[in-house]
Amino acid sequence: MWAAAFAGGAGLGPVVGGAILEHFEWGAVFLINVPLMIVLLIAGPFLLPESKDSRPGRFDLASAALLIVSVLAFVYGLKHAAKYEWGWSAIAFLAIGIVGGTWFTFRQRRLANPLVDVTLFRSLPFSVAVLANIAGVFALVTVLYFFPQYIQLVLEKTPLQAGLWALPIAFGAILGAILAPILARKIPIGWLIGIGLFIAAAGYAVLAGLGVDEMMALAFTGGALIGGGVGLADTLTNDVVIATAPPNRAAAAAGISETAYELGGAMGIAILGSFGTSIYRDRVESSAAGLPEEAVDAAKETLGGAHMVAGELPGEAAGGFIAMVNDAFTTAMTDTFIVGSAILAVTAITAVLVLRTRRARKDAP
Repeated sequence: MWAAAFAGGAGLGPVVGGAILEHFEWGAVFLINVPLMIVLLIAGPFLLPESKDSRPGRFDLASAALLIVSVLAFVYGLKHAAKYEWGWSAIAFLAIGIVGGTWFTFRQRRLANPLVDVTLFRSLPFSVAVLANIAGVFALVTVLYFFPQYIQLVLEKTPLQAGLWALPIAFGAILGAILAPILARKIPIGWLIGIGLFIAAAGYAVLAGLGVDEMMALAFTGGALIGGGVGLADTLTNDVVIATAPPNRAAAAAGISETAYELGGAMGIAILGSFGTSIYRDRVESSAAGLPEEAVDAAKETLGGAHMVAGELPGEAAGGFIAMVNDAFTTAMTDTFIVGSAILAVTAITAVLVLRTRRARKDAP
């Protein structure tokens, strides 16, 4: 139920956001959350049951700061490399992130009440389940990063239409989440997680066939496969994460599972988003001979920027410029999807090899 709600919210978000943008300014997509949060703040204290550790220990503020700095430095290094190519600055930020992450890990092992219980990762099934968890969200967020730009700018659809094009992803994820516990009664969880990630990998491979012309059936099929595969796999990885942890560390394991979701989303945009941006910038730069430098610089920043400056060019030049940047973005997007498909396939094989004998937990009498 949790995974289905997560997927349904992720799928409905673009639709609701697109409908709002049809009638209001872009900032309205943030304001829509305010009434929802007000209702939660009022109703939550009365409806949500309290559950907490009676002796939680001291919160380690230094570990929290170290982790934030490490993640930000690593992500910034990737984004810096995508914009300015690989240089000492990008490498330095990546190094800071890696060193900080290593220091964080060693610090957690020495603390009596660690922020993250890294000793849980001594279990190979636990580690692989968390990795599969990250990979699933990694895939879902990456496609939702590229799709709206592709649909609105390359295919020239409205924001609402772009949101509707994302619905197969949500429907697939909800269906996968519903089927997961049913199939787990008959099939080992490791096989199901692997199958789910393979389905998502196949969805990426299907989307890699998209071009600058509208291919609705291809887009819907690929999106549904990604959503269904991620919904199936990530519903079951949570079960494995909790089941492989000692009972007295179940809460710590659940926290790591949730963190994996957030980290997968951030890393999906940072890693594959930066990879796609690099390809796009290189193709624009290599195809922009004879065009005004200001237009090329704007085009290299974003596809949206390219479409804005195209209006300042003469008629035929504007058409050729738009065709060039659309082709560059579509190529970058599909190349990124191929890489994403390979990452998911490797993770699927790993999950099957490590988790294939694990079965679903039985309900207590």
